[in-house]
Amino acid sequence: MKYGSILIVTYGRSGSTLLQGVLNTIDGVRVTGENFEFCYHIYRSWKSLTNAKEIKGTKKNDNPQYPWYGASELNPERFLSGLVPLVREQLMGVRPDTTQPIVYGFKEIRYINHLDELGDYLDFLNRIMPNPAIIFNVRTHADVMRSGWWKHTNPIKTKAILEKADQAFSAYSDNHSNAFLIRYEEVIKGYDGLQPLLHFLGAEVDKSNLSKTLGTIHSYDVSKKIQDRHQPSERSSDTILLRLKAWVLRTSLWSIIN
Repeated sequence: MKYGSILIVTYGRSGSTLLQGVLNTIDGVRVTGENFEFCYHIYRSWKSLTNAKEIKGTKKNDNPQYPWYGASELNPERFLSGLVPLVREQLMGVRPDTTQPIVYGFKEIRYINHLDELGDYLDFLNRIMPNPAIIFNVRTHADVMRSGWWKHTNPIKTKAILEKADQAFSAYSDNHSNAFLIRYEEVIKGYDGLQPLLHFLGAEVDKSNLSKTLGTIHSYDVSKKIQDRHQPSERSSDTILLRLKAWVLRTSLWSIIN
């Protein structure tokens, strides 16, 4: 692996959970799922410290009568350096074998809420994640809009948001050597479709494990889908036959009564 960490940057219903599963088939890699923008809120805290220090942290005004008293003592850089082990521990947990090198990271779909500051936020993540690979995951918009909660949103507004996201993802990827953009349509092609991404990462995967992963359901409602898969469909031949028998019985009884 060329990188020490991995970030999946995307929007909902893009197939990012499947990509997460694919990346976890690489030896030594652990990419966790969403965390309600844990790192974004840290970024906002760092921005607040930085602004307070730069704008109000002047020595000449550092006295107890000053509204921003103590601002000169704020240290955004020290805060930043302390985030590296903090974030790692939250994403990885406390592991007994700390000698084993492992690539860690997470995926998040809520970047579309902050597209206007996407570049600054990703630059921040570059500073708190070790040598990160930033992977943008996109999907055909028509398919996204037919999936999950998107079906219940305004299609015109949703399309505009997705287009803005893809443009922002592409622009960042084009200007940063540690960023890569992949389409869901390439992921589901399997090993051949994933080759460019694997080359970018400097990684290999076991083809049999990859095939098994691609054949496994990855979804936010995976338990329901697995349950549905193992239950007979309402359109199954057995169900249809039972309904037909019930109809015949009701018809016969109706004829007898009348």
